[in-house]
Amino acid sequence: MDIPVSAKTSNKKLYALVITVTLSILTYFTWSTHSPAVNKSDLWTGVVKFGVMNIGISGRGELTFRQEHLLSTQVEGVISEIYVSPGQTVQKGARILKLVNIGLQDELEGSQTELAEYDKILNEQTAIARDKEIEKTLEIRLIEVDIDLQLRELNAVSALHESGIVSKLELHKEQAKLKRLKVRLDIEKQRQENLIKINAQKLSGHKLVYEKLRAKVHANRRRLGELTIRAEIDGMLIELDDKVKFGSHFNAGQYVGTVSDVNQPIVILRIPHYNSSSIAVGMNVALTINAAKYAGKVTRIEPQIINETMGVEVVFVGNTPSNIQNNMKVMGVVQITSLKDVLHIKKPVGAKANSSQTLYKINSNGDKLVRTIVQYGNESSQYIEINSGLKEEDIVVLSSMNEYIDFDDIKLL
Repeated sequence: MDIPVSAKTSNKKLYALVITVTLSILTYFTWSTHSPAVNKSDLWTGVVKFGVMNIGISGRGELTFRQEHLLSTQVEGVISEIYVSPGQTVQKGARILKLVNIGLQDELEGSQTELAEYDKILNEQTAIARDKEIEKTLEIRLIEVDIDLQLRELNAVSALHESGIVSKLELHKEQAKLKRLKVRLDIEKQRQENLIKINAQKLSGHKLVYEKLRAKVHANRRRLGELTIRAEIDGMLIELDDKVKFGSHFNAGQYVGTVSDVNQPIVILRIPHYNSSSIAVGMNVALTINAAKYAGKVTRIEPQIINETMGVEVVFVGNTPSNIQNNMKVMGVVQITSLKDVLHIKKPVGAKANSSQTLYKINSNGDKLVRTIVQYGNESSQYIEINSGLKEEDIVVLSSMNEYIDFDDIKLL
């Protein structure tokens, strides 16, 4: 039996259908309008890995050398010769550059002339003193001869006196002559000693003046020699100052260049001082220079804090860079420890150890970003440990997503 349907009931069903369709359309357009979308190519992403995570502290620094010699001018002058160019190897004592100073050359010649003139004076005074001493020695020798003859004469007179041939008075006369000669000898010997002392004092004064003049000549020669700047170690001329050019004037004490022992390169990394307590001598360091990788080891930690950083000295272990240059820029990571069998990822923007953070990961279909809360563990300069919220091979957005933080889902374009 058919049940008649009123027109009123039919209209109600039609109205309900229209409202449902309208709400669906509005919901679709509302979601399409307000749900954000991002281009995948604009995102910085990383993949969650499982395995070994190295904990390290990174820093920037420069390559330098354990042994280096700073070249500087010792005297004023004008550059006349440049013997070596930067990058060339040199041996200890090799000439680097030369200056000229006309005034120094004149001073040397003047002091040499003064020394030569005084050398003549000294020789003359020495000769005069020697002649006087010779004369006195001869005089004493003649007295000694007279004493010897008088002694013989006295012996002869004494024999004649004993024979009664000469009187006692004659004997006393001869004895008196001998005594006078001996007194004279003693006096002349004393005069000789005084003469030698006086001559020594005079010559000592002359020699002192002579030595001063000679020292002056030596100092002028040394200063003239210092116009030639030489390498004090075996190594390489790392740089010459930009002012080093032919004809350039330099004052004493000005820097002109650096010679370094390139067989002993080191790196000085600048590490944030609040991380320095974690670093110890002997730790391994991963170095990057011009995209090339090198191994190193910490050898010294500088105590001074400069701009909130501390210097860490690193020596190379194994290979060293070719075409090595002073002040080459270096990136380094000091390896503190290694964690085994842990989830980890490249550090997202704003990530901190032992904290939580809201991140977005790409869903399995690859068309959406899904919001998730991640709990972190340990961190290094590049990586951070994942305790919860992510699994291995998840692809996570590492760049900042703060402007989308209120959305659970984000479309990928």
